Amino acid sequence: MVLKLHIAAPVKKLAEMLAQSAAAQTLLGVSSSVEAATKLFYGFAEDEAHEESYSEHMTKPLPRMLLALADFRSEKGTSSSWSTTVEIDVMIEALTLDADKLKSTSDRYLAFLERVEGVADDLREQASSGTKLNILNIGILISPQQADTKKTRAIGEVFWAVFSVKAMG
Repeated sequence: MVLKLHIAAPVKKLAEMLAQSAAAQTLLGVSSSVEAATKLFYGFAEDEAHEESYSEHMTKPLPRMLLALADFRSEKGTSSSWSTTVEIDVMIEALTLDADKLKSTSDRYLAFLERVEGVADDLREQASSGTKLNILNIGILISPQQADTKKTRAIGEVFWAVFSVKAMG
């Protein structure tokens, strides 16, 4: 019998949950889960491979979220059962929202922080339904921060963060 670890399915399920998150939709500047899904990408390699090609004439497609499998572990529970956990990293890159543009830099940072917190809240709420991804924990890997304005001048002010979602299947 072939053992099926299903490591891609949780990444796809997390993307669906993010697309349905009202807080994520706000950060992505969209008003529906269908629109949000177009701003979700898999893997960080896309970012690294294209980083050097972005310039004042060709800007990054922001806002967006990048999802990448960070780890998976499958452990044998009994002679015929396995338990799998996955860890998925999510990078959020968001432009300063119009509603926040007149705020101080400090207040714009806090607004972004509150929206990232809202994404985590939405994921926890969806996970509690028992019909979505079985999330065990959510944590920050790279703290929310403002991107270097020298590098984002052509794009606008960018705030970003990376958080991790650990789930069990």
